[in-house]
Formats: sequence, structure tokens, C-alpha cells
Amino acid sequence: PIAIYRWEFPADTGPLRQAATRIAQRACDVVIFTTSIQLIHLLQMAAQLGIEPEVRAALANHLVIASVGPIM
Repeated sequence: PIAIYRWEFPADTGPLRQAATRIAQRACDVVIFTTSIQLIHLLQMAAQLGIEPEVRAALANHLVIASVGPIM
């Protein structure tokens, strides 16, 4: 099989790690997603960091979530 189109983590995952950590710590008020892969990558990074439950709880209960586009 050939993957015609696939999103991968960015080469520098530092900003993604920082975002996941800040969300888990409730150190931000708003999160903006422009495509669904951003949410997938955020949750994957949170899982790698061992903070996925905290990130999910913050997204569900403590943040304003803005999304752009029909597939988000």
C-alpha cells in the first residue's frame, strides 16, 4: 500500500509538548484548532507525556475551544 496523504508530527515537537503541558496544567484559557489532525496530534503527544487524562479533562471542562473549518 502507498500512503498518498498522511499527516505526521512536526520535526520539532517542542511547541506541541509545551501546548499539551500548558493545557494539562490549565495554564491557558482558549485552544484553537484549524484541522482535526491537530487534535489527534495533541492527544498523541499528551499520551506520550503521560498527561492525556489531564488534557482531555481540561479540553472538556476548562477551556474555550475554537475550531475552524468543516472537518474539525
